[in-house]
Amino acid sequence: MDSARIRCISESCENTILPATAQRTGGYCMRCVQKHAAKERAEYIEKNRRQVDPFAGLTDPADLIIALHTRRKRDPLIVYKPCPYSAEELYSRLSSESIKRLEEAAIAAKRVGDKGFADDIAQDSPV
Repeated sequence: MDSARIRCISESCENTILPATAQRTGGYCMRCVQKHAAKERAEYIEKNRRQVDPFAGLTDPADLIIALHTRRKRDPLIVYKPCPYSAEELYSRLSSESIKRLEEAAIAAKRVGDKGFADDIAQDSPV
């Protein structure tokens, strides 16, 4: 088995690799292969990224607070727009009916195991 190492073919790289690696990667070391893959991924993300507004169409403060505290799956292809109002402003605009709806949403979330949602609402609440 030939174990003589050969130099990576990237001009800026001085790493050496095994012939089997060179055959598999086209002559590049794994660091250069991974660097190239990361660059391609970053370009793909930049090109395909989109903005999502989770607050679009919402006017009721309780609905805005619920949207504000809803946890979203991290996705590098999505940039979420921020809430147009501060939490303090939203809580100060709550009517007694909206407070009741917010309490019900927090209780329902806690019942299904989403303790974080209920805790976030309770921690932001000025009451």
